Amino acid sequence: MKSNFLYDKCRGLIAFILILYPNPNALAQGMVIYSALPHYGLKLKNNSEMNYENFYSKTFHSLDESVSESYLVNSKIENYTGRINPKSYLNAGSKRFTLTGELPLSETKIIPLNALATTGVSLSFGVALHINQNVAWWERKYRSFYISEDGANALYADKFGHFIGAYATGYFVREGLIFSGVSWDESILYGSITALLTQTYIEVKDGFAKNTGFSPSDLAADFLGACFFYSQHYVPFLQNFSPKWQYTPPGLINVSQKSPTNTFLDNYNAITSWWSVNIHNLFFANESIWPKWLDIGFGYGINGYYSNNMTSSFLIGLDVNMVELLPDGFPFWNWFKQSLNLIKFPMPAVEFSSSGTKFYVFYPLAIL
Repeated sequence: MKSNFLYDKCRGLIAFILILYPNPNALAQGMVIYSALPHYGLKLKNNSEMNYENFYSKTFHSLDESVSESYLVNSKIENYTGRINPKSYLNAGSKRFTLTGELPLSETKIIPLNALATTGVSLSFGVALHINQNVAWWERKYRSFYISEDGANALYADKFGHFIGAYATGYFVREGLIFSGVSWDESILYGSITALLTQTYIEVKDGFAKNTGFSPSDLAADFLGACFFYSQHYVPFLQNFSPKWQYTPPGLINVSQKSPTNTFLDNYNAITSWWSVNIHNLFFANESIWPKWLDIGFGYGINGYYSNNMTSSFLIGLDVNMVELLPDGFPFWNWFKQSLNLIKFPMPAVEFSSSGTKFYVFYPLAIL
């Protein structure tokens, strides 16, 4: 009787505190403790002693993890029924965000209006991409299909463009599918497939264009980009490595604007490809030695593109994780700052090339 009385009083006291204390996070924490009482040492109906140490170490440890890493989005208590576990919705230890601020569904349940909006946006981007490629490479330049390996044309700098093109396509398609009500697992799969099909369509069309031809290495890079996007979700270690794309208008960095087409996507003098490495999650996940927002980037670019004096350049520099650097806000802002992690912003870097070693305060801007 005494044990049951103490058990009921503990739960009653916490319930009373929840009513009086209006802080949403405290409310969420209290609810976690309240629901945990029957399990960790306080299930006095079956145990004669209250194991405070067991209760504190298990309940409060899991509480800290659940409150700091879960999605109490905008200080609201979310209903996780039918949605994935918050602990599985992380990226290299950092929070992920959706367009709505809610967790992805665990099973597909299409939301008609969202699906209609996603379809419209996707078709618009698809048509715009087709028009861009058509004007740049395909229009009035048709011939019979042929294969042309073009790796040396840009010292393979273009291959990373294909890689991140597939990767980014997979990302945005996945986000649109989640917004439309497609489950987490299916959105990853369909995003990867759509990315590969989109890039393959472009490569096949190139095969019928006089100035390009079908490039096996381009398709291989497309395939690897889509596969890497898919694999990151099931091999968490890969989440510590993020492909990023950096473009700077040629006039700002005093490089040639010459390229095979008039589209900025083909001017590799102004493009640098990066791999950003999450140092904190790799080496200091349980320590505060290294800032969570600070990463290290390894880049590759070329100088003298579309000329007879083309050279490679290799870079190492600092990078930022926008999810950790920028403050949380309303759902679309959170999703937007997450999407910014596809882009490399100017940061201190060291460039190694045949011309020597050069330090930049804000690569590639020659401010100092």
